[in-house]
Amino acid sequence: MHKSTYKPKFKKLGRHSKKSSYDSQINRLDDGCLMLIFSFLSPIPDRYNTALVCRRWRFLASGVYPCIETAVSAARPGDTILIAAGGIHRTSNIQIKKPLCL
Repeated sequence: MHKSTYKPKFKKLGRHSKKSSYDSQINRLDDGCLMLIFSFLSPIPDRYNTALVCRRWRFLASGVYPCIETAVSAARPGDTILIAAGGIHRTSNIQIKKPLCL
């Protein structure tokens, strides 16, 4: 039989890269820098979808605060504060003096 000498110009790529997602350039950024980048995303759906990427991104994209008061004081006017279901949230006399969505 005659062996073909045809060589393709392009290499076929597999579905998954050999490098893991942790080797990408964006994952080399420190947490503070990633949190700043994520802060420019709209809460729903962009920041929500970002939180689905991995555990680290879920923590950084959600901007977890220990209590509602801290989240309210850190929020900018027009921000949305997502409150986790199933937890116990005790608050007293929170004054919100900026437009927020809870």
